[in-house]
Amino acid sequence: MIHIAIFDDEKDFVAYLTGLLNQYAAETGEEIKITAYYEGMELIKKYDTTTDLIFA
Repeated sequence: MIHIAIFDDEKDFVAYLTGLLNQYAAETGEEIKITAYYEGMELIKKYDTTTDLIFA
């Protein structure tokens, strides 16, 4: 499983990128966990050390 965090204050961008990642997961069979963060302090306070990749 790949754990990906997406950090951006634009909810439309987060939704778009989430959609692309879900499409990739469906096409490849890869399991992906996606966590969205919309504020910097939220990312700092709730950061999960199991995250493999952050899109910011």
